[in-house]
Amino acid sequence: MRVKVVFHGSYREVTGFKEKYFQLPENANLLDLLKKLESLYGRELTGQLIDYKKNEIWSLMAIAVNGKILSNINKFNCPLNENDEIIFLPPALGG
Repeated sequence: MRVKVVFHGSYREVTGFKEKYFQLPENANLLDLLKKLESLYGRELTGQLIDYKKNEIWSLMAIAVNGKILSNINKFNCPLNENDEIIFLPPALGG
């Protein structure tokens, strides 16, 4: 299946893309997508998305699937479908 991923901020700098389509196996979930991204871009990208010490998505970043922000609970297990749009939003900076 094909999904569209939108990269903002530093994620765009690492990948070189504002958005890109990826092929994933049927019945893939967000963890499958993250593994694919790590295989392509390494931990330079996924280290900004995943807290490897806790084995979870960084709590300050947001992930949206088809415009809906995912809750922190079970983000890894979020099922993906053909033509889904996944947006990775880096933490907002305050000042």
